[in-house]
Amino acid sequence: MAFKINIFLACLVGCVVASLAGIWVAVQFDAGLLSFFLSVVIPVAFCYRAGLRGRKYLAAIAIYASAGWIIGGMFNPVVTMGPSARLKEIMDSPLVGHDPLIPCVIISSVLATSRSIFVKPVAAEDESE
Repeated sequence: MAFKINIFLACLVGCVVASLAGIWVAVQFDAGLLSFFLSVVIPVAFCYRAGLRGRKYLAAIAIYASAGWIIGGMFNPVVTMGPSARLKEIMDSPLVGHDPLIPCVIISSVLATSRSIFVKPVAAEDESE
């Protein structure tokens, strides 16, 4: 039971760090792909550091985080406007161009954390799981 709580807390902290880092990177550098990479890798790295060694559990957490980006991408509105109107809109609010990013990061974090609840301890000699 303590192992599951440890992994859950590690994944939760990793998801919070990944969310904040992903949003910051996307807003500062306009790098959505790097934001995706951070939100998939950081929770897995935190879980590995906390003691989760099963490859299938680590892969499942990464897959759930990736699925969060797919689901969040469905919230992307299709807006048709001219380049000058788009530039004016982005200048008024710096997060306007990154609206679909925030749901993607949040849904990714929720799914990865929810998957970390169902892990099982893996013995050191049985790392094939």
